[in-house]
Amino acid sequence: MSRRKKSGRPRQCTGASATVVTAAIAPGAQPRVVGARRHPWGRRALLAAGSTVALLGLLCAAELALRWAGSGYPTAFFLRREDPDQWTDNRRYAWRFFPRGKATEPYPFALPLQKPDNTLRLFVLGDSAALGTPAPAFGFSRILGLLLEHQYPECRFEIVNAAMWGINSHVALPIARECAQREPDLFLVYLGNNEAIGLHSPQASGLQPPPWLDFLRWSDRLKSAKLAQWLAATRAAKPVSPIAPGEQSPEFFRRQYMAADHPRRARVYAHFRENLLDIARAARSARIPVLLATVAVNLRDFPPLASLHRPNLDPADQARWETAYARGVTAQDQGQLALAIDHFQQAAQLDDHYAELHFRLARCHADLGHTNAAAEQFRLARDWDALAMRAHRRINALIREVATAPDPGNVRLVEVERAFAESPLSDHGVPGAGLFHEHVHFTFAGDYLLACTFLPAVAEALALGPPRPAPNGVPWLSRAECARRLAFTAWDELGTRAAMLRLTARPPFTSQLDHAQRQAQAEAALTNRLQSLGPQDFEKVQLAYREAIAQRPADWSLCFNYGGFFDEIGDFNAAAAQFEQAVRLLPHAARLRMALGNTLMNAHRYAEAWREFEALRQREPDHELAPQMAQQAQLRLGSSSQRDANP
Repeated sequence: MSRRKKSGRPRQCTGASATVVTAAIAPGAQPRVVGARRHPWGRRALLAAGSTVALLGLLCAAELALRWAGSGYPTAFFLRREDPDQWTDNRRYAWRFFPRGKATEPYPFALPLQKPDNTLRLFVLGDSAALGTPAPAFGFSRILGLLLEHQYPECRFEIVNAAMWGINSHVALPIARECAQREPDLFLVYLGNNEAIGLHSPQASGLQPPPWLDFLRWSDRLKSAKLAQWLAATRAAKPVSPIAPGEQSPEFFRRQYMAADHPRRARVYAHFRENLLDIARAARSARIPVLLATVAVNLRDFPPLASLHRPNLDPADQARWETAYARGVTAQDQGQLALAIDHFQQAAQLDDHYAELHFRLARCHADLGHTNAAAEQFRLARDWDALAMRAHRRINALIREVATAPDPGNVRLVEVERAFAESPLSDHGVPGAGLFHEHVHFTFAGDYLLACTFLPAVAEALALGPPRPAPNGVPWLSRAECARRLAFTAWDELGTRAAMLRLTARPPFTSQLDHAQRQAQAEAALTNRLQSLGPQDFEKVQLAYREAIAQRPADWSLCFNYGGFFDEIGDFNAAAAQFEQAVRLLPHAARLRMALGNTLMNAHRYAEAWREFEALRQREPDHELAPQMAQQAQLRLGSSSQRDANP
């Protein structure tokens, strides 16, 4: 056997898969691996891919298990009900967008599964202003229905109010896509007030939502998965804030402050424009037109909610600004309006971003009769409001841009902002308290004007022919006649005012100019008016409701509101009779059964109350209050039976 000659090269051991250097290694060094380990990223990629597949498989298995177990809730806006076959609202729809305690519900409706012959089906899309807050039963969609029925009695109209409190275009778009599958004939879109403060809106600082619209939409879709619902319910079970459900603190709103020219506002406008275009495309897929309306807001009687200085204002200029502003305020309070305007204009030359400055200038000009200058300053106060809860100039410009774009071409513009400015109820082109309760929600006069503004556009879009004038020369039903047919009585007017005063007593309205004084005056006026009501007024209310129900016996809203009147004055048995009729007309609506059950409890009819709560619990096992109320009714029933047995 021959011996191999030694050389200076290291001896190597070879294997099937790797070669390891075993000689000439520095002390403490690791051996160098070559061959299959030369590219460790390949093995890592395979490991990552395998882990991802395994995780996806686990998630899919969990999702299937939760679905099999019946976990979660439906996330579609429309739910199909049997006996009879109907589409109804899903009160849980907003749960996937907002925490359950703060999510609002659609206005209840029931729609035939198949649209009847000679019927035109209209869908209203929008936020709380389109909904008709604080009383949707008297909102513009209800008034529009009356106007259409009066003008075109040969047609039958189904108007579905698919607007919701607190939503913006990110939530309205999926609603529109579902509406497009329900045999629509027309979309009426009134959106724009909540774009800068609603879902997916950016903040001036802190953790931000991703800027990509497709990502936001996919994240919203993923929230409808049963696993996502289970995780959300688990988080909701843990208290995270001392704030009661539905309430928001001043700190919450301060985090929403953002200057009108902040770069992140551009994201709001881009998303809003694209969402409007996609609503129009959804309508075009159903081969129907869209009426896209500009948005009117309260300019005259609603001070800005927040004001911010321009970011590059140096301390010396800010000190001069504050001096000029303080002098202007003093002069204004003393009635020296011309002098106040001079001081405010000096401040504006240093910093014209401060919204409250423009509002004070507007008031001074208005009091001096400078109507054009006042109108422009009121608009600037709205545009520079750092808490943008009102649609401003840029929002309406985008609405006009989308409505006049060649693609999609099925959109018609409805100039609501212009109609409100030209209304006799506005002050020289500046809408105010005659048309709005507070910032965006309409009085009955405002809802009537909105319906009248939509009516010619609806008639044109549906090829109904122009509205015909009545014999007395009035083109449509008068506001008083609409109020009579909807039973909008003096009692209901006071109720809507009370609801809005409860709203404005909380943040963010408490930070407004002169809020305490205006709130106190409004509350005192409401109290005095309520105290002046007598038996004859209550008789008028009952007569109005009886006449309206006789004319529209299938209108559940009339019965529900009539029951609310009796409940307020303490006639619980009469209230229960009206609520029972409302439940018969719309049996799926949870809020109607809750109202009936509560009234039966107040009437000490505990057995009937238990049946209503138990029926609701069986229909909706995830209802927040039904199980507790059923238990409470059962306990009171037991106590009552015991007292009867032992007098």
